[in-house]
Amino acid sequence: MHSQTVEKAGRKPLKDVKTMKDDAAAVEKESEAIKARYTKIFRI
Repeated sequence: MHSQTVEKAGRKPLKDVKTMKDDAAAVEKESEAIKARYTKIFRI
């Protein structure tokens, strides 16, 4: 986040939001399935 960014009052701070970490090897292995699912969902 940019150092001059001001978080809005009443919202959960970004630092408290739990993020998911991708396993690069697993993503690489499943890349074709991920692309196919994305295409099916978004009809691209």
